[in-house]
Amino acid sequence: NCNIKLNSLNYKNLYINSNNLINQLVNFYINQCIWQSIVIVGSSEATGNVVEVIMNLYEGIKDFFYLPIEGLYNSPYAFVIGMLLGTSSLLKRTISSCFTMCGRMAVSLQTGLMTALPIELNIIKVNKTVHRIPNNLYDGLQFGFTGLALDPIVSYLQYGIKGIPNGIVKGLLGIVFRPVYGFLGSISNTMDQISYRLVPRLLRHEKSIISRSRPPRFFENSLMPLTAYSADENIGRELLSRVDGGKYLYEGYVSYYECSYEDEENENYDLNLVMILTSQRL
Repeated sequence: NCNIKLNSLNYKNLYINSNNLINQLVNFYINQCIWQSIVIVGSSEATGNVVEVIMNLYEGIKDFFYLPIEGLYNSPYAFVIGMLLGTSSLLKRTISSCFTMCGRMAVSLQTGLMTALPIELNIIKVNKTVHRIPNNLYDGLQFGFTGLALDPIVSYLQYGIKGIPNGIVKGLLGIVFRPVYGFLGSISNTMDQISYRLVPRLLRHEKSIISRSRPPRFFENSLMPLTAYSADENIGRELLSRVDGGKYLYEGYVSYYECSYEDEENENYDLNLVMILTSQRL
């Protein structure tokens, strides 16, 4: 999540040949792209989004100097209040930036564990996979000990007797790395909560004017490759997620249809309906 900004280039009364003009334009935008590539790398969640941290610290430093100066123009009392507010802003934003960076690095470690390990971190039932991963240390311990018993059984049902050793190894790895994954999740959630308590990202009056430019993208599995965005598909998946608290979300979404019902006896009665089709039910 980073803003890519290229500076503009304005020439007036320029008298050069076309080759020199092209070279100047190419060199200018190459330098712009090199700088923006640094911004992209610094905005990566793997590095804790250093760019956002720097911008947050910049706002704190600006408040630290600007608020006392602004108060000094009004009165000595306003100057003292500005000093207190500026110092408070700088401390809050510094601590919030540190917690935010640590939380995001914990999420990156979680993603690395899920990608690198040869085991599934979600809990597995016989003949059915439950798409739920450990969110905290307690879930990690629960999933680890449950997987120690279930992984060999699942491997046996899938591959026969030859799969039992593989299942035992997966269970032993899971009893270590599932709690680690859950522990990282606990750290991430705690860090985010503290950070948002110190520096709310949105003020209360700003939340009322926010509107989505498009329906949110639905991610069925974080390990699946990103596909082209479809507004209709994501609207349908969002509607399906609201039915009985997302009970049918993983049945396999197919499509949705908007329809209306008019009562012939009561002309003023018009009911709008939405039908959602999954792979198992309507």
